Amino acid sequence: MTYIAGFESNIKVTHIGSLFRNKNENFWRMYVWFDPIQNIKATRFSNLPILSRGKNINSTTSEEYDIDRVITIDQNYVLTKVALREFKDLSIISSVRNKEGEQNAFIISQKKTPDIYLPQIELARALFLFNSYMCRACLRTTALNMDFDVRRDLERNHAEINVRIVDLFPLKAFDHSGTNTILSWILTNKDARKSYTSICRNFNKEKTSNATQETWNFSFEPPPMTNWKLHTKGRYSIDKKSYLVEEIVGIDIHSDMPRTVEIVHPGFIRNDSANGVISIPTAGGDRAQNPSDIEIDDETASDQSEVVVIDADRSWVNFLQPCRVTKRMIPTDGRTMVPSGNGELRTGRRRHSTGEPNVLGTLPAVSVGGRQDTSDVELDFEYANRFSSFNAMLNILGSELGCTIVSSQTMRLPTVNRSRVQILPDGSPRVIKAVIVNRGKRDCILLEVDTSDGSNLLSSKLIVGADLSRWERQFLDIRLGVVRNSLSWPTELFDGLYGENGHQIIPHPKHNGSNIGNIPTVALEGWARRIMRYLP
Repeated sequence: MTYIAGFESNIKVTHIGSLFRNKNENFWRMYVWFDPIQNIKATRFSNLPILSRGKNINSTTSEEYDIDRVITIDQNYVLTKVALREFKDLSIISSVRNKEGEQNAFIISQKKTPDIYLPQIELARALFLFNSYMCRACLRTTALNMDFDVRRDLERNHAEINVRIVDLFPLKAFDHSGTNTILSWILTNKDARKSYTSICRNFNKEKTSNATQETWNFSFEPPPMTNWKLHTKGRYSIDKKSYLVEEIVGIDIHSDMPRTVEIVHPGFIRNDSANGVISIPTAGGDRAQNPSDIEIDDETASDQSEVVVIDADRSWVNFLQPCRVTKRMIPTDGRTMVPSGNGELRTGRRRHSTGEPNVLGTLPAVSVGGRQDTSDVELDFEYANRFSSFNAMLNILGSELGCTIVSSQTMRLPTVNRSRVQILPDGSPRVIKAVIVNRGKRDCILLEVDTSDGSNLLSSKLIVGADLSRWERQFLDIRLGVVRNSLSWPTELFDGLYGENGHQIIPHPKHNGSNIGNIPTVALEGWARRIMRYLP
């Protein structure tokens, strides 16, 4: 858990309020109140990606990400702008209730369902404000036009996104498939782009000023949301007639996008030389290994080092009409010099800033947030060759051993901190395949990780105790665990989700040459029968 300086450990957000800027500062803060009450009641607006109502921060334990409601938005929904005070049961504490009541919200009204009260800043956080850059940029009138050049090819249904100002949007953020997909949506979909830029229009029109400070209650115009789903945490009013969304954990977006998008950046280097990569020590010491190494401070960020990217939020996005987003890799035959992080040894948390880096800054720059991408972009077809032996074994299960292959899903492994195991040596994503198998009693899930580069001899994993209604969230946790464990199954996570007897390792056939998935045909039936042994 990323730590925000100045606040105690294990505190819960009770109020997210207005944005403000002191006249002697060049950045915006927002009011944030906690339980228990803290001496400091504000933080940088660029920290919003890791803050939402009801969420614990500076936590010393893992936080649960279960949702308590899925809100399906039908074609007849009505969206009404209101002040949050319209939700009658905001808080029993008068000071919180009064300040919360001033904030802008939407009511989503649909037939036969309670009214949904949705704070505007939370919806914008889930849609657009997924990292520190997007928070800063939304208050700049020309940010998207200045920083990105979008070229459309209507005949091919393709878009090319050229990153113009390479020092602002952090390079490492492009390792996140969710970040790339959402950014592509904002830049290529006219409704999404109009909605994002409405933040700045409202900001310039509505902010107020006095002798010492500028203030603004966040507001924006959302895009059309017909057929979307919001996976939320929140609470009902006492009379059960309305529901307040406190956090959007996941979102299913039904929106037009190009069939393919290519992102172009001069920093996307693929080293084709046999000499490989040369590591050089960093001058400023080691870079943060994980979110718990980071302490966010409100001091100014320096532009003297690469921005550290912290995947500090496990919320997700799923595009129901997805596009395939790729990075254009630039080949080089020379050796690439990269920081190794072997400089001065540091212990404990290191202070960083989510502010925009500049020459006068004093702290290393960090971008917090990120999104996991659960969109189906036909990866089953695209990467089928990596699972040729596994797919052949599945055919035996189905055609010869009486099993039913219910469905198949191939997903990218996510980016976790500085890990590189989710990327193959050629720069393409490493993927994991989940197959639902049934032998007549109940559905089971068979998992196979892409080790086509021979990096790890990871066995198949069979899950016999899965609740398919919770699989989407569990599959994300499993993918994160595989990366954190350096391409090993996260056994403790499986035990916690399914019990010790609810999952089983199924070793691959042992044979010369099978280390990269090239398993001989004669060994496939034995592999399939070992799986049959554990199917209920």
